[in-house]
Amino acid sequence: DGGNLTQLTSDGVSRRPDWSPDGTQIAYVGSRTAIWVMNADGSNRTQLTFGPDGADQPVWSPDGTKIVFQGRPAGGVRTIMVMDADGSNLGPLTVNDHGGEDRSPNWSPDGTKVVFNSSRHGSSDIFVVNADGTGLTQLTVNTDLGDRMPAWSADGQHIVFVRIQNNEVRDLWVMDPDGLNQLRLTFDADTESRPDWSPVP
Repeated sequence: DGGNLTQLTSDGVSRRPDWSPDGTQIAYVGSRTAIWVMNADGSNRTQLTFGPDGADQPVWSPDGTKIVFQGRPAGGVRTIMVMDADGSNLGPLTVNDHGGEDRSPNWSPDGTKVVFNSSRHGSSDIFVVNADGTGLTQLTVNTDLGDRMPAWSADGQHIVFVRIQNNEVRDLWVMDPDGLNQLRLTFDADTESRPDWSPVP
């Protein structure tokens, strides 16, 4: 209802918070452009990553054991990274040998796949990959300005994303997890960004 506003951090740079599935912790981007976690009341702030550069957009896996995010290994271009929830076993989920950028990861509800957008073929398109890094599949082909910021529905039946078309018009679209049945949801002049779904009731 908008009540009980509480400030959790005071470093002036914290952003991109994401709740853990059990609601006890929050992952976020903090100082030194690193991934941090803290308790839901703001206590016990812990830095998880000390590289790669440009760590951003952390997202907990549905079972709470892993965190996926985007980063730039060895100062290179943005790649999808994954690690255990305590910061261990950090490594790339996607292989970025194409010169484009992989960004905006989001887990499937069952934790078996990660959807993200990538400019590996020029304009930004939506891709999906298995949680072990295999099975990379392209879902959209946008020859205009690009498809970005995908988010899986809580029931696993749809993926919503932002499609950027001529004159920087940004609208929300939705599609099946295999990329079929793409449907435009918004038709206004506002700039749509970072869509998300309500939980399953």
